[in-house]
Parts: sequence; structure tokens; C-alpha cells
Amino acid sequence: MCNCKAQAAILDISHFHSEFTAKLTLLARGDWLLLMRCPEYQQLYTLDEWDKYL
Repeated sequence: MCNCKAQAAILDISHFHSEFTAKLTLLARGDWLLLMRCPEYQQLYTLDEWDKYL
């Protein structure tokens, strides 16, 4: 079950990057940024790809 509607405007996902992004669909990739969308609610997320290295 998705919890997009319960998320804050800014999230720190550095401790659960893989689990968070596994549920999302990648739409575009930029310089260290990912644009992703929740398939259930269509919520968009811009992710700083650097978080996966922390």
C-alpha cells in the first residue's frame, strides 16, 4: 500500500533509498536527479541520486 499522501514536502530517504525508489516509476534522469512517479497516486518525486551513497 502506498503512503504518498502522508509524506512531507521534503523527505530524507538516505536510510531507505532502495525501498523507497523500488515502488516508483522512473520518468527522467538528470545530473544527479531522478524524476519519479508513484504508480498508485501519480505523485511526482524529484530525488537527489546522491542519497543512495550516504
